[in-house]
Amino acid sequence: MAEPRQLRSNSKRSAAERVHRNHRRSGTGLLELAFFMMPSFALICGFLDVGMTLFTWNTLQNAVREGTRYAITYQIDGSGHQVTAIKNTVSTWAMGLVQASTTSASGANVPYIEVKFYTPPTVANPNGSLLAATGTANAPGNIVEVSIKNYPYSLMAPFSGSLSATTSSAFYATPGSSLRVQVFSADVLGGTPVNGTPVI
Repeated sequence: MAEPRQLRSNSKRSAAERVHRNHRRSGTGLLELAFFMMPSFALICGFLDVGMTLFTWNTLQNAVREGTRYAITYQIDGSGHQVTAIKNTVSTWAMGLVQASTTSASGANVPYIEVKFYTPPTVANPNGSLLAATGTANAPGNIVEVSIKNYPYSLMAPFSGSLSATTSSAFYATPGSSLRVQVFSADVLGGTPVNGTPVI
């Protein structure tokens, strides 16, 4: 008659051991999940950052190209001024990422559109000379440069630290810091339009 009691005791002991093993497995599973999820989230954020950075750069670069094409054909909008019309065109093609009304004085983290005119390059002056945006700076044959400067792009990846020696030039100094995207496009202004060159 002692055998059934022994079997029941062994059965209870086995059940307790199974519960204990299941608890240990559960804790190990959570630890493994944590080790798996952290690099996975970092990798996902990295992919998103690369994709969004390329999208932003491509959008802004296309916007200044369209602004340059607009400039070399001497088109103007209702503003009546060529530079203002170029900035409005760039802002439209930039999908609202940068506003036509902002300038370099608008703030440290505010992107702005800049339009410059240069004389044609020569042997003596291969880079041309920067002209003040007044008078005949937009004369046919001169060079127009359209750019977007100071566009801040904040990374989503939760990384900290610096990839450069000094904080001032850090690629990514701390969470919440941003890259500065700058894009340029230039071309030669076309022939004189029928109604004459527009007001700058």
